[in-house]
Amino acid sequence: MININCDLGEGLNLAPQLMPMIDAANIACGGHAGDNETISSCIQLAQENEVLIGLHPGYPDRENFGRKTMEMSTLDLWDTLAAQISNFIRIAQEFKAEIHHIKLHGALYHDVAYDEGLSRIFISVLKNYSSDWVIFCPPGSVLAETGARAGYPIWGEGFLDRNYNDDGKLLSRIEPSAMIRDPELAWNHAEHIIRTGKVISVSGTEVPLMVDTFCVHGDNPKAIEILSYIRNQMKDGKI
Repeated sequence: MININCDLGEGLNLAPQLMPMIDAANIACGGHAGDNETISSCIQLAQENEVLIGLHPGYPDRENFGRKTMEMSTLDLWDTLAAQISNFIRIAQEFKAEIHHIKLHGALYHDVAYDEGLSRIFISVLKNYSSDWVIFCPPGSVLAETGARAGYPIWGEGFLDRNYNDDGKLLSRIEPSAMIRDPELAWNHAEHIIRTGKVISVSGTEVPLMVDTFCVHGDNPKAIEILSYIRNQMKDGKI
């Protein structure tokens, strides 16, 4: 089985179409995008479709959609994470919704994944709210190791709609080939990872990548087509 997650509640209003085709929803918490209304609607849609509910905090930078690193003090980073998580929990409790996981967004996702100091701050914040939320992060990353040492379940995440460098990290979005928009290419990308435990980088090199969940970005203009194609391939037993 393929577990597919998607970043939602980011302003494109595609959650009703995407939710039936995914297994886990990463719901924007009001930092880079989202507000109480979008959080509430996404939680309700996830419940209706039996989709795992997760938090998706990011840098509080709507202008850049959380995709640029912000220089923040430890206290400021702690405060923004705590505010986003606390508010999300409050809304989830209103709907008696169970929170399954947490996945950071954009630049914060990458900064925390590969910086030991930032990963420790993140885990320290997390301990105030849950001891068993699953952490979605890059497999083999610093955050994966830090989280596992702290006792958190870790799901290594791969990306159906993004290309990779030879170092196993995502190709920068400034590169023309960063995004995969062709559904068949996205499927071939995922199938190779599943079958071999490796991803083919943009240079053609096979790089180890053991994943538990695959992400399709909710802001990918071809997200619906990609998910539809992949689900049809799975129905046909092509995995």
